[in-house]
Amino acid sequence: HAILAYSTFIGTPQDEAGTGVALDALGNAYVTGYTNSSLLFNPTNGAAGAFQGASYNAFVVVIPANGGSVTAASYLGGTGTTQAFAIALDPTTSNVVIGGLTSTPGLSVAPTGAQKAYGGGPTDGFIATLTPALALVSSTYLGGSGYEQVNGVAVGTDGAVYVTGFTSSGNTGAGTFPVGSQNGATPTAIVVGTVNAGTQVAFATKFNSATALSSRSYSSVFGAGGETANGIAVD
Repeated sequence: HAILAYSTFIGTPQDEAGTGVALDALGNAYVTGYTNSSLLFNPTNGAAGAFQGASYNAFVVVIPANGGSVTAASYLGGTGTTQAFAIALDPTTSNVVIGGLTSTPGLSVAPTGAQKAYGGGPTDGFIATLTPALALVSSTYLGGSGYEQVNGVAVGTDGAVYVTGFTSSGNTGAGTFPVGSQNGATPTAIVVGTVNAGTQVAFATKFNSATALSSRSYSSVFGAGGETANGIAVD
């Protein structure tokens, strides 16, 4: 029979959503989601992790295996809405990788990864890597002139980051979603779909390194219209 180890709320009188959980080897729980309250917790990693005063900020908190007090906490946001929907741990470094959506061109600190500038449109996807203590290591936008949202994140044993979700930016004609490889990275065999801007389809993108998020190994869209992807795993 299963025995409840602990149970807790994470919230304020305002609005919170918990959207993802990952466990490390010691049983510590890394929880991500989003909130519109600066009172959820006191960030533990300095100004980069402070509440940004927008409608929603993404958050990450660490809850120890015994269910005791939060040991680390961070916000991630900017002048617009930022929401996290997925979380994974790098099995080599124990770094934390989150993904979601943002409508802000100034995401906490200047992104250092593959896409440093906001792509435009209502939202871009974002991916951010933090240390186990939740200090920001690297971040990148992923998007074009339409809607993007990252719904799933996975990290391979080599530290590569795989993300999935949906885009309406397209990749042909006036399409602006970033596809293919980048910075000399060699893509593995993958069929890159052809989708016009304005059509919502799923995407899968691989970044070379969770630490840097500095280049795409491949990026592909797939679907006929109305698709979204909600999860991803690495063999």
